[in-house]
Amino acid sequence: MRRAGFSLSTLTMSAKKSVRGKRYSDSEKAEVIAFVEKHDAANGRGGKSAAAKQFGITPVTLGAWMKGGGKGKKAGKRQPKTVGTGGKSTGPSTGGSFSQKVKELTDLAGQIDKAQAALAKLRQRFDALKAAL
Repeated sequence: MRRAGFSLSTLTMSAKKSVRGKRYSDSEKAEVIAFVEKHDAANGRGGKSAAAKQFGITPVTLGAWMKGGGKGKKAGKRQPKTVGTGGKSTGPSTGGSFSQKVKELTDLAGQIDKAQAALAKLRQRFDALKAAL
């Protein structure tokens, strides 16, 4: 059965075509990053744009390399998203494993409890002195 402009052979051909972008070695990435940093140091800005033109690499890719120190992402591995922080640091530690974060949260909760107990004692003293006036 044939449908509007598609044939079985067209669908199988397009399904077989899988074009992947060029893969860069760590040394190639380091060379490009060094170029960007050198250009930015000399001119203040525009290093990514200049490298994109010279090396034929998109500025988005260059930005990812600069962020990751030239490592790039591993194929098939998804980077975890940060939720609700707007990219800003929320305190002492935002990295680490889940169990480390839970431990830090429980430690902080203990510190908060101690501080609240000390505050309650201070309020009692304050109220007693205020009543004595």
